[in-house]
Amino acid sequence: MEHLSADLTKKFGKGFSLRNLRNFRLLYQTFPIRQALPAELGQNINLQTLPANLSLTHLLLISRIQEHLARQFYVKQCQLERWSTRELERQINSMFFERIALSKDKRGVLEMARRGQRVSKPEDLLKDPYVFEFLNLPEDYRLSETELEQRLIDHLQHFLLEIGRGFCFVSRQKRITIGIDHFYIDLVFYHRILRCYVLIDLKMEAFKTADAGQIHPVR
Repeated sequence: MEHLSADLTKKFGKGFSLRNLRNFRLLYQTFPIRQALPAELGQNINLQTLPANLSLTHLLLISRIQEHLARQFYVKQCQLERWSTRELERQINSMFFERIALSKDKRGVLEMARRGQRVSKPEDLLKDPYVFEFLNLPEDYRLSETELEQRLIDHLQHFLLEIGRGFCFVSRQKRITIGIDHFYIDLVFYHRILRCYVLIDLKMEAFKTADAGQIHPVR
């Protein structure tokens, strides 16, 4: 590779550094491009071409993913969501595909890899866990629920990208009155695909049965 880089640079000029050649090879190994074959020869050959509407940087980031299904998923998701390369890198590093795949059976994972994330029922919204590294919190930092809420609002764009597609922010500390009782919902979103409201109650401790009771009365 070193000799090839030197020879190509000498003959054609810039653009053939060792790093670039390795990227070219990686890209070809992930998305091999074939010339058109006669129909009788190409019937049983699975031809892969470079995905449309993705930059070279997008493709190189995806090429470094080892799992074939995950690569398929990120290609499709980039095309659906028009992720920037920065957002794609974040989603890969936060194991977006793996977190969603945990809630699906084998058939569901295959379908997700082929079509991307499709939200058609409430369960499709869930990830476990959610990753909020954009808050830049020290590992041992003790955060109150009020401070967590404020930080999420301060980073609302990143928060919306993490919780998934289709969410529209409505309100914080929304008061709902039932009879003479008042209930305050930490964060309220509307989901334009499911056509329903999503209520988020922030807790800094392990979930308890009593916590569910705080939002069940308003269903």
